[in-house]
Amino acid sequence: MANDTVNYGLAKNRLKNALGDLLLIQLKTENLTAADKKALEASIAALDAEYLGVIRKQMQDNIGDGSRYARVTQQFKQAEADLTKIKQDRERLANALVSMSKILGSIGKVLSLI
Repeated sequence: MANDTVNYGLAKNRLKNALGDLLLIQLKTENLTAADKKALEASIAALDAEYLGVIRKQMQDNIGDGSRYARVTQQFKQAEADLTKIKQDRERLANALVSMSKILGSIGKVLSLI
């Protein structure tokens, strides 16, 4: 979900700002017609519903995070196993190089005697 990441904070802030503007208009404007008042109330209700929808969606996504955490945990375990294997391979290679160095040193000594 890396490319589809939803910024719930940004969405909620924008909705809160728009809702606050409409509520301010509703409180401060005295000369609204009945139709304007009705339209303003409908807009406020729609923004309020959208805001609650974003919160609900965020909560659902957070509940679903358990599977993502499990995947990440599995990936960490796999990475740990891979690193352990790399360490073992490195130690095996180091031991082989030491053995090769000893063998080459012995061969060098034998060749110098000839």
